[in-house]
Amino acid sequence: MVRTDLMRRVGHVVELGSVAAGSAIGGAIVEHFLDPDRGHSRRTRLRDEVGARTRSTVHHGQLVIRRSSHRIMDRARGELYGRLSHIGGADEDFDNVTLAQKVRSEALGHLDGALRHLSVDAVNGTVTLRGEVGSTLDSARVESAVRRVRGVHEVANLLHRRGELPPNKAAVLTLHAMTSP
Repeated sequence: MVRTDLMRRVGHVVELGSVAAGSAIGGAIVEHFLDPDRGHSRRTRLRDEVGARTRSTVHHGQLVIRRSSHRIMDRARGELYGRLSHIGGADEDFDNVTLAQKVRSEALGHLDGALRHLSVDAVNGTVTLRGEVGSTLDSARVESAVRRVRGVHEVANLLHRRGELPPNKAAVLTLHAMTSP
């Protein structure tokens, strides 16, 4: 019991000591800021520093929020564009050189090595394919791959099997043979 009473007294003394220390520190702070000689400049400096720190924190928070919202909006725009870009009529119209390059890389680039060396021309969304293929099945595969490229509106397939005349030349030669005496 003596021990418990002693512990209570020590606890009470510690409490009083912490209250006294807190009061002394608080009094020193008040005296520091209410000093008649330099108190006004100290209060002004404290006000300015707190204001600057607050503005800096607010500015940083606004910057983080702005960047985050831009990132979210950019992702949303990209997602929306990706979902809507394949709806009818939403195809981009690429210039002729770009469209021909897209066909070479996206369609022919994934085919067999022999089919990659075909001639590709593009004019206003119409892609003309020229060259030799191993079979009519290869010709159909190439044409199908080219039709799937975004921006292609029509495909003029002038591919022919090895040893045969190209379709555009065969028609001319037939016409020439019909008109020759």
